[in-house]
Amino acid sequence: MKANLRLKISGKNSRAALIDNGQLQVSFDEQGKVKHLRYQGLELLTNLAGEPGDPDKRHSFYCDYHQAGKTVNLQPSALKIIEKSAARIHIAYIDDTNELGIEYHIIINNNDSAIYSYVKAWNNVHRKFKINELRTVYRLNRSLVPISYNGERTGLQPTSAHMMQGQKLQDETYLMPDGSLYDSSMIYSKYDYAGYLSKTDLWGQFGQKLGFWLILPDKSAYGCGPLNQDLLVHYDAIVLNYMVSEHFGKGVFEVQPDFNKIFGPWCIYLNNGDLADAKKRADHEKTAWPYEWVKDPDYAQTLYQVQGKIYSEYRHKNCTVILTDTKADQVPLNQQKAGFMYYTDTNAAGEFNIAHIRPGKYFLYVYENYADDLATHLLKEVIVTDHNLDLGLLKIKRTTTTIWQIGLCTHTTAGMKFSEQLRNYSWLDLVPANWDYDIEKDAEWYYLQNDRGRWQIHFSKKSLQFDGRDYELQLSFAGTSQKDMTNDNGCTVKIALNGTTIATKIFPNDRAAYRSAMKSGGYHLWQIKLPAAAVLNNNVISITTDGYLMYDTISLVKSIID
Repeated sequence: MKANLRLKISGKNSRAALIDNGQLQVSFDEQGKVKHLRYQGLELLTNLAGEPGDPDKRHSFYCDYHQAGKTVNLQPSALKIIEKSAARIHIAYIDDTNELGIEYHIIINNNDSAIYSYVKAWNNVHRKFKINELRTVYRLNRSLVPISYNGERTGLQPTSAHMMQGQKLQDETYLMPDGSLYDSSMIYSKYDYAGYLSKTDLWGQFGQKLGFWLILPDKSAYGCGPLNQDLLVHYDAIVLNYMVSEHFGKGVFEVQPDFNKIFGPWCIYLNNGDLADAKKRADHEKTAWPYEWVKDPDYAQTLYQVQGKIYSEYRHKNCTVILTDTKADQVPLNQQKAGFMYYTDTNAAGEFNIAHIRPGKYFLYVYENYADDLATHLLKEVIVTDHNLDLGLLKIKRTTTTIWQIGLCTHTTAGMKFSEQLRNYSWLDLVPANWDYDIEKDAEWYYLQNDRGRWQIHFSKKSLQFDGRDYELQLSFAGTSQKDMTNDNGCTVKIALNGTTIATKIFPNDRAAYRSAMKSGGYHLWQIKLPAAAVLNNNVISITTDGYLMYDTISLVKSIID
């Protein structure tokens, strides 16, 4: 194949770059932002737009991080040419001046309509500090690519100027006269096109003649497990790649003194707007992982697999198996950012196989799906050094007897009413203010409770198999959000039994419910002693909150006596 690759370096500090490969022409300024992107002669970066207060509303392909709520832009001190050959051009913008050191890598192959990229980040000051997020942002000409795809839904996106003509309800959430053109109600929010990384390998913007797709073939560096969700696409034809964020309950990232990590690579693929073609490219990228052309010693070229089988004494559909190199918290969403994480679900026989694992020391966590086991189990420490490590049979022993249960545990709201609806802010107020549920008669429970009333569970002493021993009430919340964004007071929940308060707790604000999450935010399991002496012939458990509660399951259990 004819070599069409061309690299031109220019600018006052020799940090501006033009790369041309016959199909793409990409021009970077000295800050590592793209000024021009032409695909088959079509310019994608004209008429860029953003909110009035956004300093980057005319910028694209930029890398930044947020610290203490403020944006820290990439400030390159050097442009490094890593490879210049007939097959490939690989450059990197290097910022070693800020607290978070960053190498922003760009790779373009000969005669290919794709731009590969990855970010290497490290602690540049060798002391602890915190960041809110680390990302790359791709802003495009909306007139060319007005439609978004996030792996779960496809929809037309507004411009920010048009969106802001509506009534602002909260953070980038507007009641619009024509809101139903862009969303599932008259309310449009940028968060409505968020999604779970575990459920999609590509997302992007497209139109009749052009498609711009971000393909993420491996998610292990992004951490946080299978319930990691984030912003992917939204208004103004923006495509987002959050390597680190605190969205949807993930918390602030405390960067340790020895932090050093590669995020990616990912692939930006351009085509004629054909989604099926983009999916084929995504499949190709997954089979090509790990990429042989990444020569950095921190990028593992030799990867392994781990298999095994889970046997549980609980009733369940399958298990979610997680390998993480962080042993800090049994909630996978909190095990994030610094290291690597791999996950899968078992099949009906309990078998699992996780491939493409970096060598190292890991901890194996398991939680059961559609089960009456609400715990997350740390089952084993795993040293991955072999190509095919078989862990054999791993057992989960039943420790409780379930008396009754509302829903089945998945760490999400799956199975609850409205949980299968598309993300939208309107659902917060469409659930009932007050709700009465009879254990012996009812089956319907809503995905979310707001602060407008009291939800009650009715059960009789007869249904308890009463033997005089104490019970344990287990509340598994798929998310907890405070009422608004103006403070950081958290979400208070009160539990009463027969009119007497037996427990009160403040949960952290995951910001998920009011950012249109329907399935999950930050997961919490709350276990409350329910004294046998307080049980009457007919009983009522009351739940009130000053925020929003997303429900996974609620159960009443007794410990098994050996």
